[in-house]
Amino acid sequence: MAMYDDTAKEKMREGVSVFELALKYGVEFVNNLERNEVRGACPIPGCTSDHDGFHVNKSKNRWLCHSCHPSRGWLDAAQLVMAVEKVGYRQAMQKCLDDTTLSRDTLAVTRDTQAAVTKYNQYIAQTILDKAQQRLWSATKEGEQARGYLKSRSLLSPTWEQFQIGAWDWKKQNTGIEQRLPSIVLPWYDSDGSLAGLRYRHLSPDDRVKYRWYGSTANRLFGWQANTLPADTVILCEGEINALSIYQATLADDLHVFSLGSQTNRLSESIVAHVSAYRRAIVWMDEPDRAQAIAEKLPNAVAVTIDSASMGGDANQLLTANRLSEIVRCLL
Repeated sequence: MAMYDDTAKEKMREGVSVFELALKYGVEFVNNLERNEVRGACPIPGCTSDHDGFHVNKSKNRWLCHSCHPSRGWLDAAQLVMAVEKVGYRQAMQKCLDDTTLSRDTLAVTRDTQAAVTKYNQYIAQTILDKAQQRLWSATKEGEQARGYLKSRSLLSPTWEQFQIGAWDWKKQNTGIEQRLPSIVLPWYDSDGSLAGLRYRHLSPDDRVKYRWYGSTANRLFGWQANTLPADTVILCEGEINALSIYQATLADDLHVFSLGSQTNRLSESIVAHVSAYRRAIVWMDEPDRAQAIAEKLPNAVAVTIDSASMGGDANQLLTANRLSEIVRCLL
């Protein structure tokens, strides 16, 4: 005989929102709450995931934690109650069914709640960034490694300061073993000066993963903190290191430079509106076809149609070869 009623179990799985339950347990999600899958710190006592290892998939109405439940797959609401409150499945299921605030038919996340979560995420990001900037200039191992990396890319200390770069050891939990990944921290701001997120560029990529992040860098531009003076021309490039390189090589030019960050970033309406305000826009991507596709969506924009190999490398490689200033002057 079943220990619980299958009909009640199905009702709980279909009607009880795992997302609302996670919020009730105090989970502070670190990405956009409107996304289908959100992530945050795990609410389960004793879990070592204090950042974003806890995931909730809204369409599946399930959760998982890469740290304390790495091999169990997507779990339901009652299993989250079990893990947090240390009760049996039947009791956990009944708790879910009795709590009417957890219904998937209601929207408990109000604008005020979203604003509070955003404010909390900005506070955490700023705290991390402040510490990371101190570490970059410190005599610590991670500071020395980060400075050595930046120097190896021919980036000078005034550029580090202008873009507010920091140093960090990213901690990764891998089958119970803590692995530290020395990284530089790249802050992403919105146009209003608010800190939107941090990208960690690992100095030695882990499992081919070069970047991890906190907060959101999606559909934004990197470089607001450096582009403070008026300019009538803008260059859009791909990676942040390329943006730093172009900025450093063209300090005297009437020019702004922004990075899209990655190939998955799209041109949001706000990006198009901002770039459209310049008299001229130059789109310089690693792949000419992508540059052309982006330029076609922007008024007064032209694409760099020469691939990096033919040009002698990307912007940072050209900076290292002392050729970047010359190349940018030709583009202008």
